Amino acid sequence: MEKTNAIFSEFGLDASMQQIFETLLTQGDVSITELIGHTGFSRATVSSAVKQLRTRGIITEQRIGRVAKISLAHPKQLEQIIAHKKQETADSIERLQLYIRESTNAYNLLHHGPGVQFFEGEAEITELLADSLKATEEILTITDHDAVERYAKAINADYVTARLQSGIQKRMLLPHSKAAREYAASVDPNLTNIRFISSQFKTSLATEIYNDTVSTIVANETQIYGWLITQPVYAKFQKQLFEELWAKATLPTR
Repeated sequence: MEKTNAIFSEFGLDASMQQIFETLLTQGDVSITELIGHTGFSRATVSSAVKQLRTRGIITEQRIGRVAKISLAHPKQLEQIIAHKKQETADSIERLQLYIRESTNAYNLLHHGPGVQFFEGEAEITELLADSLKATEEILTITDHDAVERYAKAINADYVTARLQSGIQKRMLLPHSKAAREYAASVDPNLTNIRFISSQFKTSLATEIYNDTVSTIVANETQIYGWLITQPVYAKFQKQLFEELWAKATLPTR
């Protein structure tokens, strides 16, 4: 049989667990005392290893009279460890990617350039939207409501729920349409203040301005992508443009 020390170690199982596993594989059901004899480990080491293997479902323990017998579960139970390792690795990669993105942004800001991040696909657009939930002020938004309903309805619904739960206020400019009017009539004006601009106004799917950040999302039938720019001067300029449009926008009728 191939030496398994290195393999077990890579998956968080130490030498004592590996030797106990192989002992049970060749000897069958044994007691703690018999395991100590077969492996040469101390009672404390064997007891600790047995407990960890049992927690992972690799072995079982059954008491027969006053003696507890240790049994090996089917070796395929080790696949649970593989699944856990895969998830653990995926989580680590995701955290590292987020750290790289945040570090890149901080680096660019330090060197007087805007921090630009690019997002593509539904999962990353969900992440982009979630960034605005860190807003420390009201969010200013220009969005095409009809396009949102067409290309990002589910993503937006989850985002809106999270924003409302967080109590973050938003002012929105919507190109005028019947669906936009109906939407404006359905929202809580204390958290979502809406005005209308001309239906001829061509927007991307959505642009949001908050803190020192401007995010933009674009979508069509085949793709959805966006970018996030963190730069105080640029964000201030976009806020000024928004306020100009807001002052000339049409109030909804309720």
